[in-house]
Amino acid sequence: MTNSGAKFAYAQALEQCFGNVRELIACLVAWQEELARGPGNLGNEQLVRSSRFFDAHRWADQQSRHLLSDPTGQEFETSVADR
Repeated sequence: MTNSGAKFAYAQALEQCFGNVRELIACLVAWQEELARGPGNLGNEQLVRSSRFFDAHRWADQQSRHLLSDPTGQEFETSVADR
């Protein structure tokens, strides 16, 4: 499978972890903020969302990593293209 197929499988697995795309994006943004600012600088709701995204990312990665052309040398990257 090509890496685009692996990316699609990862995205599908990630989306399955959330009720809707807005929640996925809210959790992703919280996770990115935690990485940038540190956990001590976020409120409880943002920390919960960040943790939720991290868990979903880890699960989606486990579901689709084997589809990458180089599973040990590549990582899935997730970002919000336009907010």
